[in-house]
Amino acid sequence: MRRLENIPVARLVAPEAPMRIEMDDERFAELVEDVRQRGVLQTLLVREKGDVYQVIAGHRRLLAARQAGIESVPCLVSEGDEVDDTGDMIAENILREDVTPAEEGELFKRIASIPGIEEAELARRCRRPLGYIYTRIALVEGDPDVCAAVHKRQITLGVATELNKVKAANFRAMYLEQAVQTGASIATAKQWVNNWRLINSGQTPAQAQPMEPLPPQPVDVVGQLCRFCNSPERQHELEVIWVHRNELHAILAALRANNVLSEGAAAGG
Repeated sequence: MRRLENIPVARLVAPEAPMRIEMDDERFAELVEDVRQRGVLQTLLVREKGDVYQVIAGHRRLLAARQAGIESVPCLVSEGDEVDDTGDMIAENILREDVTPAEEGELFKRIASIPGIEEAELARRCRRPLGYIYTRIALVEGDPDVCAAVHKRQITLGVATELNKVKAANFRAMYLEQAVQTGASIATAKQWVNNWRLINSGQTPAQAQPMEPLPPQPVDVVGQLCRFCNSPERQHELEVIWVHRNELHAILAALRANNVLSEGAAAGG
C-alpha cells in the first residue's frame, strides 16, 4: 500500500544504491530550473526509515529540489515489499532516464542475488525479459574496463559481450582499446574473438582458414629476416603485410606462450 504525503526535503535521504551513476550536467541544470519555476510535479516514491524517508524513485528530483530551494515535495510512501520498490526504481529510470546497460546490470544483479528469487519472479520484478536481464548482469560481472567503456558510451553492449568472451586479459585489453578508438561493430568484435581462439589453440588465422595470396608488393625483401621466426631462410616466401604494432606484439606473445616460437625469435619485433 502507498499513501500520499508532502514531505520536507530535509527528511528525505538518497537511495542506498542510486540507479544513475552519473548525471548529465546540462540536463540536470534544466531540471533544477524547471523545479524552481513550477515545483516538483511528479511524486517521489519513498520508504519510511525511522525519522527519515529514503528515496526509492525520484533521486534526481530530490537533488533538483534541494538546489532550487524547495522546502517540501509530494511523495508516495511505500509500505510494500522492498524488492518490489527496487523494481519500481528500475522501471522508472528505464522509462524516464537515459540509463546505460551498466547501470541496469548493477540493479538487476542486486535483485537476482536475493535468496529464493526464481527466474519468473526475477523477470516480473525487473519488468524485462530474462535475456535482457542476464546480458546486463554478465556485463557488470565481466571485465570492469569493458563495463566502464559501456557506461561511458564508448562501446555498445553487443561489442562488450563479445570482448568478454576473450579470456586472455592482454588480448581483451588490446581489442577494447581498438574498439574505443575505431567504434568497432559487433561483427568486428566477433572476428577478434575468433582470431583469439585460433591463436589460443596454437594456430594462426591463416593456418586455420586459407587466404587468397597477397598481390605482389613492390618491396625488395632480399636479406630481410622473418618477423616471427627471425630466420633469413626461404627469402622467396617472405611477404610484406601491414599490421598495427600492438597487434603484432600480441600475436608474437601468444605464439611464444603456445611454444610456436622460441623466446629469442623476433626479438626485435
